[in-house]
Amino acid sequence: MENKFKIEIWSDIQCPFCYIGKRKIEKALESFKGKDKVEVEWRSYQLDPDSTSQPNVDLYDYLAKRKGQTRDWAIEMHKNVTQMAKENGLDYHFEKAILANSYNAHRLIHLAKKYKLCNEAEEKIFKAYFTEGKDIANIGTLTALGI
Repeated sequence: MENKFKIEIWSDIQCPFCYIGKRKIEKALESFKGKDKVEVEWRSYQLDPDSTSQPNVDLYDYLAKRKGQTRDWAIEMHKNVTQMAKENGLDYHFEKAILANSYNAHRLIHLAKKYKLCNEAEEKIFKAYFTEGKDIANIGTLTALGI
């Protein structure tokens, strides 16, 4: 009997560190000799399950208010995260981000899991949110991703 290894990743589509972590684990697995024995299983959680979609609200203003900070603080914090993403081959554009509840995106990811397309779904939705500034709560947006 061959040993298999499972890595469970708990992730929210709106977590910038989760997308960076996805890149890091992919890179680590590329050079791992036993990568064919590793199964990556995506699990869902929501950073803010009570959030509502607010497409006309600026992310920096929203986070500054929520954290009791200034807009300049929010911008500076996101510059650092954007740089971390860049160092891992990702292109973040927080200025385009649309505040959304991630529930529908997680529903799509779980449907994709049924068809063994979970990793592809995670990638497309992360990119839609962090790079393209798409509304990941919108069913039409999620359908258009072609997952």
